[in-house]
Order: sequence, then C-alpha cells, then structure tokens
Amino acid sequence: MKNSKRKIDKRDIINYVLIVLLLGCFVVIGKIHYPKDENNKVIEPVKISILPDENVFVKSSANDVYKKILSGDAIVFFGLSNSKNSDYYAKAVDEVAKSLDMKDILYYDVSIDRKNSNGTYELILEYLIDYLEKDDNGKMILHTPSFLVVKNNEIIFFDSLERIKANMQDEDYWTDYNYNLKKAYIEAGFNNYLGVTEIIK
Repeated sequence: MKNSKRKIDKRDIINYVLIVLLLGCFVVIGKIHYPKDENNKVIEPVKISILPDENVFVKSSANDVYKKILSGDAIVFFGLSNSKNSDYYAKAVDEVAKSLDMKDILYYDVSIDRKNSNGTYELILEYLIDYLEKDDNGKMILHTPSFLVVKNNEIIFFDSLERIKANMQDEDYWTDYNYNLKKAYIEAGFNNYLGVTEIIK
C-alpha cells in the first residue's frame, strides 16, 4: 500500500512563513493609533532624516495653519521638502523647543501650495505682508524656512532664513557657529512667547 502522505516541498514552507509574516504585519499596523487633536483629527508625525522620530512637530496644512493663526495663538514652521536649509532649521527648532518643554509646533511644507497658489496659502501671505519681500511683479515671497510665533493676536516673532550665497552649499552655511547662533535667536522667540515682553522683529 502506497503512502498517501505528500512530501513537504521547501516552497510550501517558504510560502507558509511569508503568509504568517504578512498577517503579523497587518496586526501590527492595525494596532498603531496616532494621537488626535481636539477636533478628532489624526496628528501626523513629521518625518525628516536628520530629526529623531520623537520630534516636536505636527504635520499641518494651509487650513490648519490659517485656523491656528486666526485663533490668535500659533507657532508655525514653514518648511520645504528636499531642502537641507529647511531640515537644519527644523532641527534647531526641535532642539530648542524640547529644552523648553514645548511641543506641537505646526510644520507646514509649502512646496505644493506655493506652486499652485493655494487660496489659503495666499491668505497666510496677506497676514504676513509686513514681513515679506515682493518680487518684480509685486507678488509676495515667503522665503523658506521661516518661523512664526503669534500670541494674543499679535506677531511677536518672525524669522526667515537669510538667503544663502549662490556659491555656498547648505552644509557649508550651517557651521557650528551659525547653527548655535540660529538656536539662540529661536530661543529668544520662544522665550518671548513664554512671557518676555520685548517684541522681536
């Protein structure tokens, strides 16, 4: 009488292992719960290569930023994707904010909205009109990175990174001296928000 048992093929074992791994991934992903704000909106973390995963930023849209500005109390970082200048500045903000036990800084990547002249983005520019330059056509320019602090319906701090010389790489600009200088300036902005009365412009 022939043995009816089928010989187990190595491919069957591999397929079985892969199925188990995939099911495990689905279970883990299903258990991830991102925090939500007061409006039950998921708070998305900001992922930047030179920043730790646990950073102070909250990924935000133009609507999020404008709504926060209208509330009269806002701390906003205006960044740009694929920009080392933006990344270094964000790192400085992250380090200073953590040292002062501050968090939930709005991170607004303006890349798409700037290109498409998003209506809410344009309203943000109007709000910042006294702090922005204009191009030859009279259009307002929001240089990035920029950092905004609003308290009691007043802009108490606005900083836009000075333009980098055309022949200078971003990494060359961000020397220890310039990095620490920027951190000190950012800290002054935070301290102003926390109670210092002098308005920094």
